[in-house]
Amino acid sequence: SRPALLAVLADTEEAPSLGGACALLLAQRFPRGAAPFLVPLLRSPDSLLRAQAVQALGFAQAREALDALAERLTDSSLTVRNNAALVLTSLGDSRGAEAAAQLARGKDSAGLMQPHYLLAQLARRRGDLPTTARELEQAVDRVPYFTDGLLGLAEVYMRLHKLALAGDRIAEALFFDPHSQAAQQRREKLRLMSP
Repeated sequence: SRPALLAVLADTEEAPSLGGACALLLAQRFPRGAAPFLVPLLRSPDSLLRAQAVQALGFAQAREALDALAERLTDSSLTVRNNAALVLTSLGDSRGAEAAAQLARGKDSAGLMQPHYLLAQLARRRGDLPTTARELEQAVDRVPYFTDGLLGLAEVYMRLHKLALAGDRIAEALFFDPHSQAAQQRREKLRLMSP
């Protein structure tokens, strides 16, 4: 129930892992009016709780918390910064995309997959297929078994008429997920496109 979740969130002696789980549950079950209870968690000394509070504000679509979320872009925890960039971007705040670009290029964060995937999605929305491909390549370079990234690359390469590259990425996706219907559909689409 909502009162039970709020009681756990108000208890500063509660384990951060339980507080984070309750924050996520509150945001998913009772998103309206959740932000005032979630924003204070962003100042927790525990990075797991801060990271889950950021995610919870995203689930709650808490646009009223944009500035509080933006403050987490300079958090000491890389996970919190990454989550904040993702949530801000999902809520339409340009500070999220700027932070994702910094994370993608940062010395301590360049190895993360998520900022590159986010930048690829934004480039694709703009219709910038070369940048989409470059960022997706960076994402799958970091997480080679990321089948969504591999299939996204295959789609971009098909649109760019780089059919051999598209075939390679589909083959990789099928290697990691042999039963993927999406990969099988793209393989058939590529077969129909091939001369």
